[in-house]
Amino acid sequence: MNESTARAERYEVKNEPSPVYVWEVSQKPVSIRIPFSLIDRLEREAVESFRSLTSKGSEIGGILIGDATPGSPLVVSIADYDLIACDYSRGPLYRLSDADMGRIETAIQQRAGNGRSVAGFFRSHTRKGISLDADDLAVMQARFRDPHHVALLVRPFATKASTAGLFIWENGQMNGETSYLEFPFRSSELGAGTMVDPSEPKHAPAAPPSVKANPRAQIVPIASRREVAPEPPPLAPAPVAVAPAPVAPPVAAAAPVVEEKAPVVADKPAKTEKIDKSEKSENKSGKNEKNEKSGRDAKNEKSAKVEPPAPAKAAVAAPAAKPAAAPATAAAPT
Repeated sequence: MNESTARAERYEVKNEPSPVYVWEVSQKPVSIRIPFSLIDRLEREAVESFRSLTSKGSEIGGILIGDATPGSPLVVSIADYDLIACDYSRGPLYRLSDADMGRIETAIQQRAGNGRSVAGFFRSHTRKGISLDADDLAVMQARFRDPHHVALLVRPFATKASTAGLFIWENGQMNGETSYLEFPFRSSELGAGTMVDPSEPKHAPAAPPSVKANPRAQIVPIASRREVAPEPPPLAPAPVAVAPAPVAPPVAAAAPVVEEKAPVVADKPAKTEKIDKSEKSENKSGKNEKNEKSGRDAKNEKSAKVEPPAPAKAAVAAPAAKPAAAPATAAAPT
């Protein structure tokens, strides 16, 4: 009783939106959803049994719990699983005896009494390849014959992610030789997954009306485009306005710019001419100064030439002094 209550609580938790792996093959009648949390939990148990040295067998198995939603394709949502003990009377592999089949039947009836539907059968697979053997097909034929029942095989590995394969019914037949699609049985190897509410499939029939024909009715954007449509007429004259634009090329405006630069170049020689005139005026003033100096020098020379007559007068005076000295010399002999 406690075990069934715990499993029921765990099943209710799975009804919350969570990432799931969607197994789907084109043109196949069944699509299967498996929550990431279930994948990780089941892989852990399969690997522990595979590596265990005390367990009687290397494989485990049981029944899958979930529901199905009619459609094309039929959607099978796996929500949980129940391990079914095996007495391994036929070896370490999960090969069911009559007593084991009786336990599976009892588990199916108990789940049905709790309002939970059975989605299929599963077991771990430590053999080569991933395929159903004759015993697996017999179990499916005996206890899991409905179109929504599926078979899940999980091949565990000690050092890498496990691999899994799913098998479905098609026209009353199940191909057990190979799975249409094998996939890594570990959430970390499956990417982001798909966010799906497990309760969605039950309301799937109501989904088509909710495809929201309203968006189609909301052709307001189209109406707005039609309203905008009248605006293209002004666009037609726009090209006419563009035609005269090339007639007035902006290059003509660039020509006067070149002409303005030319006079700028002509201004430089004008400045040089002004400089030459100033230099000439300076030369003239220099020449005037030289002339003035030469005039002054000439005047000085003339004045110097005029001064010599003074000594000439002194020479005239000198002979007058000589007669005065004559009497002195005459008195000496007396």
